[in-house]
Amino acid sequence: MLNGVSKLELKLTYDIAKDLWDYDPLEGTFAWKKRDVSTFRSKNHWLKYNESKVGTVCGTLTKRGYIVLGFGGSQYYAHRLAWLFSQGEWPSEYIDHVNRDKSDNRIDNLRCVSFKENSRNVSISSRNTSGQIGVSYCDQTEIWRARWSNLDGSRGYVGRSANKWGFDEAKRIVTVAYNEALDKLNNQGAGYTDGHGLPSTTPEFIESLKTTKKLVNMGRVSSHGNVHWRVQYDNGLKSRMFSVNKFGEDVARGLAQEVFDELNNQLEI
Repeated sequence: MLNGVSKLELKLTYDIAKDLWDYDPLEGTFAWKKRDVSTFRSKNHWLKYNESKVGTVCGTLTKRGYIVLGFGGSQYYAHRLAWLFSQGEWPSEYIDHVNRDKSDNRIDNLRCVSFKENSRNVSISSRNTSGQIGVSYCDQTEIWRARWSNLDGSRGYVGRSANKWGFDEAKRIVTVAYNEALDKLNNQGAGYTDGHGLPSTTPEFIESLKTTKKLVNMGRVSSHGNVHWRVQYDNGLKSRMFSVNKFGEDVARGLAQEVFDELNNQLEI
């Protein structure tokens, strides 16, 4: 990866991409363009393409909610392509969907951010117990708590015991402290949004971890030419892996980081 751009993306230059697709920045959609016969294996393939595809909106919705476009046996994220079309170069970092709709690739809905900034604009978890993103209640310890990431990479934390302060008062104190911390960070350019929250994994997966409370670690591993970002838990007996070959360096690392942060968030008391 070079400056946040995957090797796969480096193969698809702006000049090549603009000969393949038209991008509508107001609608956020891509359409196939008419291409020269020399770019096809045969004239029949060229005729079929021009008859069936030219001018039609293209892209496939993935299980994770993103739009991908296929070319040459590879898939490219539409939100990163949108940035390429609007700026003339691949984004050097992550592309964040401002409204958190991963399929909405209007240029006004996209911003180029660091991984930390991107994680500050994810939707509230389905397991959230407070109605306030970033604030949660731990049944085991009976503590209201909040966590956030500071600009230097350290973790901010505030917690109050429901037994000592009362359930509602402990929640109020933690929520106020959390919002004040985020306001201060935003004044310094942190970029937290109203949709800030930690990424989700399945409730069953989290529950299995809560019972073991084992160390979680993350790293980049290579075996027989295959490179992965791996998150290990349960004393290294279990793991989740994301292939660099499949997703690209930055996406694989980002997926692993989401799982790593979520597991640590659930296990910390």
